[in-house]
Amino acid sequence: MSRVYDDEQLAGAYERGNEMPEASLQAWVELIAAYAQRSSPSIVEIGSGTGVFSAAMARWIEGSEVMAVDASEAMLSEARRHHPHPAVQYLSAEAEAEAVPAAGSVFDLALMSRVIHHIPDRARAARERAMLRTCGSGSRGGCAKGVPSR
Repeated sequence: MSRVYDDEQLAGAYERGNEMPEASLQAWVELIAAYAQRSSPSIVEIGSGTGVFSAAMARWIEGSEVMAVDASEAMLSEARRHHPHPAVQYLSAEAEAEAVPAAGSVFDLALMSRVIHHIPDRARAARERAMLRTCGSGSRGGCAKGVPSR
């Protein structure tokens, strides 16, 4: 095992440790949705982990379609088990954040939350602008290092 976040037990612990009160999660989704410039946005979450935000965005942003991408199959397994939603597609990025499996200019909104510290070559990821290359003209992207107190 080359990456700690590929461990199935750790992925389960991560899922349990990131539980959030429903009202807090909905408040985060409302903040994220405020950046969408059209109704029914297409959204990509890079480094989706166990899918907490991806499923919440699909649930509370009406008409949205969400591509949830993560390099850890263990995290994606937890996402599929705990946060299934018909508008969320969970995909493995078999490489790293800069290898999002999507053609350019397809998303209205891109999100990276609590993932920067997992990217081994941050400079390369920034040069390749992983989030921005997936978005169309006028799209928005956001990156958060952590989530404030619940």
